[in-house]
Amino acid sequence: MQIWGFLISRQEAIAKALPKHMTADRMAMVAFSAIRKNPKLLSCSPQSLVASVITASQLGLEPVPLGHCDLVPYWNDKAKSYDLQLQIGYRGMLALDRRSGEISDLYGQIVYANDAVEVEYGLDRKLIHRPAEDGERGDPKGAYVVAKFKDGGCFFDYMTWQEVLRRRDTYSKGAYDRSGNLQGPWKDEPEEMGLKTVLRHAWKWLPMSVEMRRMVEESDGAVKVEVAPDMAQVTDIAREEIPAIEEAPSTMPQEASGSREQVSLDLEGKEGA
Repeated sequence: MQIWGFLISRQEAIAKALPKHMTADRMAMVAFSAIRKNPKLLSCSPQSLVASVITASQLGLEPVPLGHCDLVPYWNDKAKSYDLQLQIGYRGMLALDRRSGEISDLYGQIVYANDAVEVEYGLDRKLIHRPAEDGERGDPKGAYVVAKFKDGGCFFDYMTWQEVLRRRDTYSKGAYDRSGNLQGPWKDEPEEMGLKTVLRHAWKWLPMSVEMRRMVEESDGAVKVEVAPDMAQVTDIAREEIPAIEEAPSTMPQEASGSREQVSLDLEGKEGA
């Protein structure tokens, strides 16, 4: 009811913030589908949930069903409550990079303990990875990404698994819950997050528009509680207090309770879109 109330109370702002490819109905379905996938999202503020979905929409990514990004509950110790953190996943990063039009192939691999790997840097860079063919491949010991460009050039970046975990602990504030246990994608999909870590490290060498790079840098791992036509301009904040939202209307979207009937927010109609 709080989420639906926030959607209704911010109709005009949400309509302005939605990109052309995302309808209001679609945005609402994404939000409620994410909640069904992870009921813990109900413990987060509705403001941060809606802001995260809109931010992902402006990037052209979807948490469900495409799995481009994850919505991770983040404990706000100052406010003593949960907010929602948007984390762009490996598949989302690949999608963003490929949109540049300058990359012919982009992929990543995990290197396991029983694999053979040879890495050389310098004037002649070389990467050889031979996966173990017999028995268990073991635990991860490294990860790399390879980019091939349409002009014939190529680039790769390799990290040991220790480097990956060190960057996780340094930069991913939502990787652990209040008890110090791994949560979210770092718990459920550690290898995919490892690939994302290497790809993110390699970004400075990959083609991407200045605007898109700025949007990603301001949005990945961020907690936002407002909506705007450019979500990159919304400050990532540790809120002190979430303002009380207006009383939720009695009419809830039927999809939220399991029905397949279409939700109609009519947000775009407010702006003549």
